[in-house]
Parts: sequence; structure tokens; C-alpha cells
Amino acid sequence: METKRLFIAIPLPEVMKETLVRYLEPYKKIPARWVEAKNYHITCLFLGDIEVERIDALKERLQQACRRCLPFTLAFDRVCFFPDMRRPHMIWASFEKHAAFSELLLSLVVACEKENDKEALPHVTLARLAHYHLRESIPFPPLALPPLEVSECELIASTLTDKSPIYTLLGHFPLGQKFALFDHIADVGVRARGSNPEELFESALSGMVSLLFSSPLSFTIEQKIELRATDLNALLIDFLSQILTACHIQKAVFCGVKFHKFSDTELVATIFGAPVDHFDRDVKAVTYHEARVEKTETGTYEARIIFDI
Repeated sequence: METKRLFIAIPLPEVMKETLVRYLEPYKKIPARWVEAKNYHITCLFLGDIEVERIDALKERLQQACRRCLPFTLAFDRVCFFPDMRRPHMIWASFEKHAAFSELLLSLVVACEKENDKEALPHVTLARLAHYHLRESIPFPPLALPPLEVSECELIASTLTDKSPIYTLLGHFPLGQKFALFDHIADVGVRARGSNPEELFESALSGMVSLLFSSPLSFTIEQKIELRATDLNALLIDFLSQILTACHIQKAVFCGVKFHKFSDTELVATIFGAPVDHFDRDVKAVTYHEARVEKTETGTYEARIIFDI
């Protein structure tokens, strides 16, 4: 039965590849098998030999898994020997650890029904050393690379050759753009993001609405809401809770919002919706459990909210 050797990876932009190539030029004397720049990537999960007839189903699971994860940014750390200078098996372009990267790996592991006990260390393999002993210490000076915006994964087939592997792209899988759902014991969570607090609230509302009702709606009703809270985190929980209550009372889904006044502790808005004859899920409440709103290093806002189902 025909199989393909597959792995899941995060692609690198061309400008980052070119910067790495220039940086590494003085080190090509190191006895190593150097990876071609066109093959630079961050490996998420190696799948091994997969039967060709199973690949379409695998793509569908990967699409769902990636939609459950929000885009994130990886900060570059350094170029280094791995695991260390005393036992150098590889040369890495290493990125700093990130919880979102670990969450993405977990989502992929579950979707692919694979076991993965390796620590989530985002990196690009630049070279594999032919001999695990270096006669002299070789320092790598600091390298300035911009943060890597991670917005998609790729499924790649690898064909081994005597010189270097040949990679064939089989599919792109974008991460969720506004919100992503995640399971939480018996409940369901939403991770939302926005370029500013107002957009964050809209994204979180979209996430909650996706739990309530999945079909498109035409707005026929509207309602004004006014809220005060101690901080932005509490304001978001109160905002979602009031809209959820309105949904239950009016047997409607409110999925649109227009803000008239907005600060970290107060908002005035009009919400828009339509009556429905049923809810897809019985969302009982918006909880404060593990709820948080954060401003990221890149200036965007992210939130995590747990819903009682």
C-alpha cells in the first residue's frame, strides 16, 4: 500500500530565511550536513509513513485542529548547538518557549492520534553534524531577527534522497483568526483576540455565539446595554453574561454589537440579533474561572473565557 512520509510544520518568511543564510556563511567550514534554505521550517509534529488513502481525512482533522488555535508570535532567541556544545548533534535557530506553541502541538497530537512526549521547543534545524565532537569552541554571536508571526501550519511530504530531502507541500491550515474554542473538563472555553479592546469584545462575542447557534442570522431586534466594572477583565465577563441572559430571556441570538462608549471599566452599546427556535448548545453561564484579558507584546489583546455548558 502506498504511503507518504509526512510532518506538520510552521513556515518561515523568505526574509527570515535569507537572513539566516547570510549569518551562517562564515560557519560552513563546520563538518555538517547543512539544510537548504528552501527547507527551513519549524517542525510541529512528525507523523511518519501515512497511507495515501488516509491523507484526505487527516487534512480535515488538521483543519479543525488549527481552527481551534489562535495565531501567536514567537520571539527569536539565538543560534546554538543542540543539545549543547559538548554534545553537538545539530545547529538550531532557537525561538523562545510559548504557551500557544505548546497548545498548538497538543491540538495537533490529539487530531493525529499521535503520542508526543518531547518538550515543546520551537526551532529551525539549520544543520546536522557529521561528527559529534568539535575540536574548538565555536561561539555564535547574537542575531537580530524579527518576531515570527505564526498564522498557519503546513502538511508536508518528505522524500529522502542521497543529498537532501525533497519536500512537497500538501496543504495549508490557517489558525483561527478571531476566536478559537477549546475543551475544559465538562465545559467549553473560548480564546479571543483583537487589535484593541473593542475588537476583542466583538471576537469573544462571536466565540460565545458560535456555541449558541451556527446558522447565519438577519438582525431584526436590538437592545441597549450599559455596564460598569472594576477592570477590563470583569467588564468582558459582565458584557458576555448580560448578552447571554438576553438570549435566554428573549429566545434570541445577539451576535452583533455597536459600541457608543468604551473604556476599561465602562461601556455603552447596542446589541443586534434575531429570534431562534432553538440553541445548538445549552450555555448556562459565563464563568470567572481562569478568565483573563492580556495585552500582548505586539500590542494586540487576547482573552480566555470558560463557559458553563
